[in-house]
Amino acid sequence: GNQFQAAGETGYDFKVGNAIVGPTVSLQYATQTTGGFTESNAGALNLKVASQTADSLQTGIGARVSYRAKVGNVTVKPQLAVVWQHEFSNNTRGVDARLAQGSSTMNWRTDKIGQDFAVVSFALPARVSKNLVAHVGYTAEVGRSKSSNQGINLGLRYEF
Repeated sequence: GNQFQAAGETGYDFKVGNAIVGPTVSLQYATQTTGGFTESNAGALNLKVASQTADSLQTGIGARVSYRAKVGNVTVKPQLAVVWQHEFSNNTRGVDARLAQGSSTMNWRTDKIGQDFAVVSFALPARVSKNLVAHVGYTAEVGRSKSSNQGINLGLRYEF
């Protein structure tokens, strides 16, 4: 299959002491095509599934806040963002299949998932040395019916 994504975000930062707060707006587009396939080793029960395409167009509006602090020799910058997302694309799709040796097609529709939801994310980057930054983050979609999406990321960045 093939996948393409494009996204952009902008905002403004207001400095309040060691904190930074500000609004954000974003736009994301994604499309994914999955090729069709035919099962094997089931004889007359092999299933032939047609290719599928899924599209998504979302906008977001929200706010983020971060705070810089020193903990011992480590500089940390906890970050929290809350964004309201709206999905504009029809997020249901059909799945067409038939028995490989048959001619009648069966069709299923995927459930329509919620189009308005929040994305809440928390990140904790920590500069552990002059050249090394470690981070941990968590993101979750909240309030989206018939869907659950969460992610955890860990990373190290070496700057030279």
